Amino acid sequence: MRFSTLVNQQYKNKDMTADSLARRMHCSRSQFHTKLKTLTGLSTKEYLNDYRLTLARQLLEGGMSVAEAAFEVGFSDPNYFGRAFKKKYGLTPSKAN
Repeated sequence: MRFSTLVNQQYKNKDMTADSLARRMHCSRSQFHTKLKTLTGLSTKEYLNDYRLTLARQLLEGGMSVAEAAFEVGFSDPNYFGRAFKKKYGLTPSKAN
């Protein structure tokens, strides 16, 4: 299975970790981390958050509420979502829609 396909299918899963992704990619956690870091420059957590925030921005631009977008993309805490969104985009999620 391709990594991008796996992430696209599993991004809402709050229990998705580097270990679970590595197992699904049939490699060790350290191999997985090294390959992902080499390809993207991001750790697993950073990559998943970036992926989720990108999807959330699309949902917000489509008119979805902040809380709905946060939960839809797999964030369980809207406050953490808001801080991560602002860090990535420089604006609050409510200003993105």
